Amino acid sequence: MECSAYLELTGSEQGTLLGDCQKRGRENLIELLEFQHCVEIILGSTGQHAGTGKATHRPIEFTKEIDRSTPKLYQALCQRERLDSAHFRWYRYTSQGAEDLYYSIRLENARILCIQPWTPNPLSPKDDHHRYMERIRLGYERITWSWGPEGSVEYETDWFQQAE
Repeated sequence: MECSAYLELTGSEQGTLLGDCQKRGRENLIELLEFQHCVEIILGSTGQHAGTGKATHRPIEFTKEIDRSTPKLYQALCQRERLDSAHFRWYRYTSQGAEDLYYSIRLENARILCIQPWTPNPLSPKDDHHRYMERIRLGYERITWSWGPEGSVEYETDWFQQAE
């Protein structure tokens, strides 16, 4: 099943960081090509007591093409600008061919931790359609995961929240 993902970023100093998406209804968003995130509970050396530790949040990492948001992202990184909101949205296609919002992640008080540009290998058939790319890592204070068009299933926590 095909799906697409987009990001809307709002900085505390720069305001909305515009991307290059031209798709109707998604204009000026940042189009994502890859996304990774990990929240885990670290086991002790014996593998015991997995449920007694706190959840450890790792930075979110995503890949996108270099676009007009790139210089603004570097500005936010170099000036340590707080991102008031980072809203990731995933859409999948219905059997009628329409896009349907089915999952989202919203970060509050995020910061860019790393920008790593890279060039795909133009001689590799699997990479020949890609352009100049960049991987970006975000740390955050608060995260909300939502499923469904109206966010009918939702959970939020913060980076430092202790397990109960």
